[in-house]
Amino acid sequence: MLLPLSYAAILGGMCTLMGTSTNLLVRDEYVQYISDAKAAGAEIEMAELSFFTPAIAGIPATILGLIYIIGASKWLLPERKPAVSVGDDPQKYTVEMQVELTGPLVGKTLQEAGLRALPGLYVAEIQRADGRIEPAKPDQRLYGDDILILVGDVDSVVDLRKIRGLITPGDQARKLEIPAWRRTLVEAVVSPRCSLIGKTIREGRFRSNFNAAVVAVARGGRRLEGKLGDVRIEPGDVLLLEASKSFMHRQRGGSDFYLISSVDRGEIRRHEHAPLALGIMLVMVIAAALNWLSILSAAMLAAVAMVLTRCCTTSEARRSIDWSVLIVIGSAIGIGRAMEQSGAAALIANGLLSIAQGSELGTLVAIYIATVICTELITNNAAAMLMLPIAWTAATKVGTDPMPMVIAVMIAASASFLTPFGYQTNTMVYGVGGYRLRDYIQFGLPLSLIVGVVSIGMLTWWYQ
Repeated sequence: MLLPLSYAAILGGMCTLMGTSTNLLVRDEYVQYISDAKAAGAEIEMAELSFFTPAIAGIPATILGLIYIIGASKWLLPERKPAVSVGDDPQKYTVEMQVELTGPLVGKTLQEAGLRALPGLYVAEIQRADGRIEPAKPDQRLYGDDILILVGDVDSVVDLRKIRGLITPGDQARKLEIPAWRRTLVEAVVSPRCSLIGKTIREGRFRSNFNAAVVAVARGGRRLEGKLGDVRIEPGDVLLLEASKSFMHRQRGGSDFYLISSVDRGEIRRHEHAPLALGIMLVMVIAAALNWLSILSAAMLAAVAMVLTRCCTTSEARRSIDWSVLIVIGSAIGIGRAMEQSGAAALIANGLLSIAQGSELGTLVAIYIATVICTELITNNAAAMLMLPIAWTAATKVGTDPMPMVIAVMIAASASFLTPFGYQTNTMVYGVGGYRLRDYIQFGLPLSLIVGVVSIGMLTWWYQ
């Protein structure tokens, strides 16, 4: 499921300027090239790269690509075991989650709800609202107020907490005197001097005493029987808590816990803000598509609105910035400019033209293939920035409209289906899905050919 999902995300991003950062970068460089040409005295009239310009090739390629993914995944993509399984991690948490009474999971099976696909975690049993305990079979249906007993490592528990429709049993987390956007997940090891030793979580009134909700308990890799509230606390137990970010500072000077640490990606999802976040994103896309605002202005205003409405916090927004990607993009832009000004782009363009024998179609194919090769070896953004000056120079020498060349660079830079390194989503699913390089080549090569043939065919037909 994960690799087809990654490929589908790549295909969807090809359809609009806002679909990927690569398209935005190419658009900005395209506008700069036109501005530089006019400043140099050239009288040129170039078509504008509008919001849906990439859709000329992107939509047909996406439709045929999705048909291939749906039809061929069963035959060309073998089942893989994740690189990390529950048995590999000695620290197994026992966690309870309750199916929200009117949530989106009601009526779905465990398989349909995605609870069988979380790596490093399994559903041990289901406790019905009437007290019955049933085995956790893939086709077992979920009903409102069901209690799910799950066992898994901490990363899987974190992912589990972010599934919409699952809540803490008894809604203990919502009773905390802390707004959701200020909560996080914390691991705490119970010390021998803890005041709750020998008491159950319920008897010890954990939430009232510590202003924190117990999400899961780990005890030496063993699965704990019974309800979470009935677990008797012992020295050395590892508690996964939902608490304020100041919990660690308050408790580090106390005697109840030691080895208190925050959990990576432990921020609490605010599902009640999901409709608002979707509305902001929809307004942003409409404003950019109808040219009411520039893409940059629409995106900046949407980001500010997300923070002001508490869909995310300022710290979350800052942490979401991947500085390494920005450095790569900046470096690639600089190298692309250097290639243009040094004559390297013209030299490479001449080489491609000689291979294509001066043919417009041959040049378009050569540009597309060269960009695909680059994006499989480096990142998509860097590949686009390196190939754009070459494509522009090649179009100028052939004497043709550079627009199809520019769109070809956009599509080809994103069409990374052959390795786990060319596109971020491919890298994300590589380890989690237990995939091998052979899987990317076996499943991705036909898709890469489909996208390439369709894109080149559509661009040739549209701009002939």
